[in-house]
Amino acid sequence: MSRFRNFMNRFWDLQFSLIHRFLKTEGFIPESDRYVAGETTERLRFGLKMWYHEKLAHVKSHFRNQSHQSELMLFKFDSPEVVNQWFTSGDNLIGGKSKSTLAFGANKKLVWTGHIDTTIPKDGITHLSGYAAIRSRLFLASFLRDGVMDLSPWNVLEIRLRGDGRKYHFNVTEDETFEQTYDDLYFHPIFTRGGPYWEVVQIPFSHMILTNRGSFAPQSSSVDRAKIRHFGISLVEHFEGPFRLEVDYIKVLTDDAHRQTCAYEYVSATHGAEAGSKYAKY
Repeated sequence: MSRFRNFMNRFWDLQFSLIHRFLKTEGFIPESDRYVAGETTERLRFGLKMWYHEKLAHVKSHFRNQSHQSELMLFKFDSPEVVNQWFTSGDNLIGGKSKSTLAFGANKKLVWTGHIDTTIPKDGITHLSGYAAIRSRLFLASFLRDGVMDLSPWNVLEIRLRGDGRKYHFNVTEDETFEQTYDDLYFHPIFTRGGPYWEVVQIPFSHMILTNRGSFAPQSSSVDRAKIRHFGISLVEHFEGPFRLEVDYIKVLTDDAHRQTCAYEYVSATHGAEAGSKYAKY
């Protein structure tokens, strides 16, 4: 494997040098501007390497689907670098007073703590308040394109967590095809038990509920697992006070016994590229 990796590195270095020579010969890179030339070549090198790894991952995903790999770890929060792939949000962005912080705990887990405040901002526009959330950061694909995760071989999410007895929501967002679907979000409630014990929660993708700007979408559809952009956890409460949630890992599983496409009936769907009359499959 190391020989193959060394061979591919030498191969790409050769390609980069040839492309750089071509750009300089054709006048795309001025000879006098060495900084621009070096920066352009480095960006091209980085983009092509990312593109190569994306195609390699796509091929591996195909063989993984054929070989029925049972699970894939998405986030194992055992280092600060993984925790930094997530960020906090909440009603403080619209003038609310709820606060939350994200940290790498002493037990090597993601620790999300904060305080829910239901005070409504006096702006004459906002009618509800009292929520906080965390979400995974958007990753970029090659050549600064928006990246998506293809999780089509797996149909169940698994989260190991320890809560405080509150009800949280686990959220999933897709790649936005149209402007009307920009605020679409799939969620599923998580009822934590509280206390000192950890719990493992499994959520089939087919059980996730489609919402838009906090309201249930009138036309439901299933999650497109091939175009997932974000994962998140939110807390929407009418009871003020502190909260605390710890997360060990998030992964996806394959459950061959689960063949459900969507757990909820829907008559029509114009979400994304889908259109026409559809019915839930059980």
